[in-house]
Amino acid sequence: MLATVDELTSLVNRRRMHEVLEAEERRQSDGLQGGTGACIALLDIDFFKQVNDQYGHAAGDAVLRSFSTTARACLRANDVLARWGGEEFLLLLPDAAPEDARTVLERMTERVHAMPVPGMQGRRISFSAGLATRRAGEPLADAIHRADKALYRAKEAGRDRIVLA
Repeated sequence: MLATVDELTSLVNRRRMHEVLEAEERRQSDGLQGGTGACIALLDIDFFKQVNDQYGHAAGDAVLRSFSTTARACLRANDVLARWGGEEFLLLLPDAAPEDARTVLERMTERVHAMPVPGMQGRRISFSAGLATRRAGEPLADAIHRADKALYRAKEAGRDRIVLA
């Protein structure tokens, strides 16, 4: 059996998230949704390389674990957060209007800012996010691409922010 969970963060891994995304596309195309589409967010921990360089990789791992635990506590019942790669995460918010998705991300931002990270007292962790709403009939891969572009705009605008696609 192939692993479906990222061992460091205990989140869904990228392979499993692809399966979740395919199931969501099927669910929406079968008309099983209640009228509200899905939102996709790509999140990237800000200045993560500096954390690794300044505090070491064990501290970087602690940031990833703390972020994952804190972020997961902010999700709605059907939301799925996956470790997408390195310090990047993908969040699927099924049946979410853009304002609902933004509320989840804003709650996550507040809690991540306040989270303690072992060995890094006094350093606040933040993340940048790109948020896209899936358009009717659009492949989720296209929404992910738009969220990725919005994430880069968030970084270019100074990080620690949510940018809508």
